[in-house]
Amino acid sequence: MNKDLSLRNFKNAAWVVIPTRLPVETLFNFCLEIERVFRLNPYLKIIAWREKNREIFELELENYSSEQVLKVSTQIEVDKLQNELQLSYSNGIKTKTYFIVEKTDQGAQLTIVDDYGESDQQLVEQVDKSLSAWGSALERFFAGYRLLRHLPWADKLINYWWIRLNPSGRRIVYILMVITAIELIALLLFVILYWWL
Repeated sequence: MNKDLSLRNFKNAAWVVIPTRLPVETLFNFCLEIERVFRLNPYLKIIAWREKNREIFELELENYSSEQVLKVSTQIEVDKLQNELQLSYSNGIKTKTYFIVEKTDQGAQLTIVDDYGESDQQLVEQVDKSLSAWGSALERFFAGYRLLRHLPWADKLINYWWIRLNPSGRRIVYILMVITAIELIALLLFVILYWWL
């Protein structure tokens, strides 16, 4: 983990580290599209995302990571630093989220830190438990994104179609794609066997 991060004075924080093979600049530029990063969280259903300007967003979402569905309406203010974004929330128990991009031997890594500040221990059931699942989803996404990002149509397909689907919609589309691939393979085998025999 980042030495600077461990020296920060977090009272209540959780974090996840996501290794990638992307260059630092590419990974940081990806994180600048904050809505895209949030939409990749498999437990968040984003109802509304409004951009007031490049630094302030209004967000309404449902968080399915705990036993009760949490409906959140908040405003996010973004501070851009050197390879780091600080997202400050206007309300809720989470005070800040940090996106920190660092260079590694294989490429770059993204560290996401949820800072709960001086949150009351009685609010533990409202803590966002989706952080590790979000990290896993981002790691899988970055592995595919690294291969597809050079194709001219891939960026539009990913940003304007795939990511805009809610998590259950992405799962359904993925299942349909797998079923279609299996059907095509079965059809191809049938045609080959039919002409061979």
